[in-house]
Amino acid sequence: MSELGADVLRGARTNLCPRCRQDLTENVRAHVFRCMYVPFEIRSKAQAVREAAQRLVKQSLLADSTDAVTREAEAHLFERQQALRVAMAEKA
Repeated sequence: MSELGADVLRGARTNLCPRCRQDLTENVRAHVFRCMYVPFEIRSKAQAVREAAQRLVKQSLLADSTDAVTREAEAHLFERQQALRVAMAEKA
């Protein structure tokens, strides 16, 4: 890990190969989860952190989806209210 680099030009905090600059983050994570030389406690904590991150991403996606549906419903409601006002004004 001490030989891995970071992409300072883009400000990314990734684990890059010092030679080809390919992002090795996923490879390093996969190795940590499988390596029998990494203590079980560290592997289980890493797995718990990964699962928590996945839950947060899922919640964020659901919140974004809910916000989009709410905005769509509000726009539809506004259109219906406008149509009702026009119809009532025509009858008056």
